[in-house]
Amino acid sequence: MDASKVLLVSTSSNANHGGGRTRILDMSRELRGQGFSPSILCFFYGAQARAGRRALAKARLQLELDSQCPVIYLPILPLTRLSWINGLNNWFCGFLIFLICFRYGIRIILGLGYKAGYLGLFARAVNRNLNIISDIQGVATHEYMYAHGLADPDCEALRMTAEEAHTLKNSDHLIFVSRAMQTYYQNLLGDSLSSSVIIPCATRGEFEINAVQRDALRAELGLEGRLVFCYAGSANAYQLPRQMGELFNAVRPHIPNVFFMIFTHNAPAFEQVMHSLAIPENMYRIEFVSHEQIFEHIQACDIGLLFRDDSLVNRAASPTKFAEYLLCGLPVLTTEYVGDYSALVKEFSLGHMVDLDNIGAANDSLLAFLEDVQANRADYAVRCTAFARHNLSWQIFAPQLTHILRSVS
Repeated sequence: MDASKVLLVSTSSNANHGGGRTRILDMSRELRGQGFSPSILCFFYGAQARAGRRALAKARLQLELDSQCPVIYLPILPLTRLSWINGLNNWFCGFLIFLICFRYGIRIILGLGYKAGYLGLFARAVNRNLNIISDIQGVATHEYMYAHGLADPDCEALRMTAEEAHTLKNSDHLIFVSRAMQTYYQNLLGDSLSSSVIIPCATRGEFEINAVQRDALRAELGLEGRLVFCYAGSANAYQLPRQMGELFNAVRPHIPNVFFMIFTHNAPAFEQVMHSLAIPENMYRIEFVSHEQIFEHIQACDIGLLFRDDSLVNRAASPTKFAEYLLCGLPVLTTEYVGDYSALVKEFSLGHMVDLDNIGAANDSLLAFLEDVQANRADYAVRCTAFARHNLSWQIFAPQLTHILRSVS
């Protein structure tokens, strides 16, 4: 088996842009740069299959083009909520992973998410020479409970808890996206998890702010002379799109030149928020921008928005957008509950904290921060960009990732 070959396994088609897709692309790029030969295996669920064979083929090809490495799509068995089918699916997927590793001479499996690492362990049950590295990207059981509004775990949540524990205890190495997540699992399992490292959802540190390009884009988008709030991402409930609109609405009477720039693939959801809050159409703009162009567009704005509520899911998270905002020179308006990042905002003056309980009121400290950004935009850009490049870029974390892989190869 070739020690330079790595199979990145995901339990998603990664057809849509988002943090998970960004991470798999970033990791594959960094591994190629360090002399590894990555391949990607995406297991897709029935809901993703319903998009149709043509849509899946297009998504696979796009992922292959973006990652510049081979991509394989394979189905997960349906009805995995039934325990016996879930058990059968684990062996089914594990055996498929084993066959791919055997066929292409791969011995390192990098599972993106606990479930991908869990399936990799089933492949290792067939071939003990396989090495499993699990990239734990979220507190999966609590994400499931949060999404379904559960106060207490149901059977599915209990199953996920058991699978998480098995993955954490039996993987050769673990990667966590935040120190808060690492600490949570250490306390939960009563284990130091000494084989674990922290690699947050980092960003491409090579991006450079281009003042000429920024000014031209602001002119094109009609942003000259405006204080521009920026949100880049989806409109999922946990991202609090309405609360972002409410804060913007509260600021408008105090700073008349404020503007809300929204980059999303879910325009209808944000249009609904804007209309429900009676925000005039000349005070916001909603656009879809490809991932390749998003940095150039974010730099045209002034302040990034990243809201999360108080839950374990968010306190252990590592949203990619935080690093991207900073790299593009934007300080961040955020809440107290965003993984390790909320503390960094306060410690290094990278933005301002907002109170979700009083989101509809623009208090003096918020207004003072916004006025300071307007007056000292260039200083904020220098500070934020430098912090991202020195603390949240893949140039910093790629050596850690490759060290893990070489230690098991």
